[in-house]
Amino acid sequence: MSPIPVGVLVGTTVLFVLTGCSDSNRIQGPDESEDVGVVVSESVHLTIGGQPANGFSASRQQDVAFVSLAPGSVQDGELASITNVSNGAEREVEMLDGGFDPVPISALADDTLEIEITGAGGVLLAQTISIVPNARPPVIVRTDPPKRKADVPLNSRAVIVFSEPLDVTTVTTESVQLLEIDQAVDGTVGLSADGLRAEFTPAELLAPGRTYTLVITTDVRDLQGDPLEERVEVSFTTEIPPATQLAFAIPPTETHGNQPMVPAVRVAITDQFGNTVGSATDLVTVALGANPGGATLSGTTTVNAVGGIATFSDLSIAHPGTGYTLVATSGSLTGATSTAFDI
Repeated sequence: MSPIPVGVLVGTTVLFVLTGCSDSNRIQGPDESEDVGVVVSESVHLTIGGQPANGFSASRQQDVAFVSLAPGSVQDGELASITNVSNGAEREVEMLDGGFDPVPISALADDTLEIEITGAGGVLLAQTISIVPNARPPVIVRTDPPKRKADVPLNSRAVIVFSEPLDVTTVTTESVQLLEIDQAVDGTVGLSADGLRAEFTPAELLAPGRTYTLVITTDVRDLQGDPLEERVEVSFTTEIPPATQLAFAIPPTETHGNQPMVPAVRVAITDQFGNTVGSATDLVTVALGANPGGATLSGTTTVNAVGGIATFSDLSIAHPGTGYTLVATSGSLTGATSTAFDI
């Protein structure tokens, strides 16, 4: 028996999923909450050698519609074939994570587009029929990081992919923000030459183990002046990198012989970025490195870290000298050597 197509109506697009396919091929949005279809933008005019808006240019004069599909829509999809029945234009695009970013195809308003999605061996998984709309507000196809993503690297940049080119003047640090709780994170926002991808770059590394929210407001507009369909918020959580090294948080300073060093020496257990790993309780040992006076280090020289910090409260050196250093070690972690100090 031939598989029966089931239509999902989204705007002017009907996405047919073949019921003979596995459940993993269901058409579902990236947040696993609602069905979605192929997104087809309104027709956009591009001109040769010109820059009608935000640096977007084309190889020839043409009117195009942008076609995209959110990640996770057809999990086993490998290739999307797009055909404009009205003028014969064709495009093929490789899929990633069950979707694909916007691709332009020659089209005018009311043209009919057919999209076929195939998997391994060219097996047909889904079909669409869509009419190019006269007008449609831009939407967000995907973000990186996506919603509820955990263990996001601290040096990440936030990327937003839109369904059609945007007006560069509307993509600002006011319309695209990264928040930690209710505080805006300092950073810069840029738009790709084709106007489809905005990127927020934090001024500093993100903090470990924190929840951030990427906010895109309706102040963002396309080339026709249409605002984003709705305000979008995407929350994600940063990673807690493993401990990799030691660092002197409070190094030893000049002091008198046989007197405890004040303030107490403190050694931090840190990750690769120099952030203190607050959960670390490793044993940390300090010893003399450079020893110009042939002295002995007295006091408690091995302690457990508390909150990622090992505190040595009674260290002392009896013999005077210039240029002593302390060396901190802890198992397989990269050790640390203090700055030179005098007794």
